[in-house]
Amino acid sequence: MRTQTVFAAQTKSISDVANKLTEKLGLSFVLHESSYRGEYLRHTGDSGSTVMVICNIDPLYTIEDPEEEQFAESAFRSFGVLVYITVPLEWEARFSEAVAAVAPVVVRVRRDAVA
Repeated sequence: MRTQTVFAAQTKSISDVANKLTEKLGLSFVLHESSYRGEYLRHTGDSGSTVMVICNIDPLYTIEDPEEEQFAESAFRSFGVLVYITVPLEWEARFSEAVAAVAPVVVRVRRDAVA
């Protein structure tokens, strides 16, 4: 079984977050660009594990849209970066501990079991 956990970090730099995760976990990230997510950093590891570091801003937002749609996670609008980790259950604690150390304030948004 794998889990996907989403964290919100009170920082603005996806690069800083990815660099700290690289230091703590030895991950390597690749820059991606998406119309849906904007620029983001992604690590894809063995056994299907992934870590994505994205800005908490919806790149498709326009001034005509409702304000809550400006953010990927509107309940966490004061948090500039989101970290999505999908890892085997036995790795979850180690990865979560590393994410918790990437910024002065980090909160868990949600956690789900995935196939």
